[in-house]
Amino acid sequence: MNKEILELLHEKLSEKLLQRLEEGDITASEMSVIRQFLNDNNVSIIDDKIGRLKHTVDDLPTFNDFKMQ
Repeated sequence: MNKEILELLHEKLSEKLLQRLEEGDITASEMSVIRQFLNDNNVSIIDDKIGRLKHTVDDLPTFNDFKMQ
C-alpha cells in the first residue's frame, strides 16, 4: 500500500470512531477500539488539573508521618 492510501484509511477510521462516539450509542467493544486506536497513535492527555491534584495528593501526610503514642 502506498502512503496516501494508509493516510486516507487512518483519517476515515478516526472520523468513523469519532462519529460513533458523538452519537452516544457506542458499545464497549467500540470504546475498546477507540482506546486502542488512541494508544497505538501515542495519544494521551494529562489535564493540568489532574497534574495539580496529583501534586496536592502527593503532598498529603501519610500514616507513616505520624508517631504512635
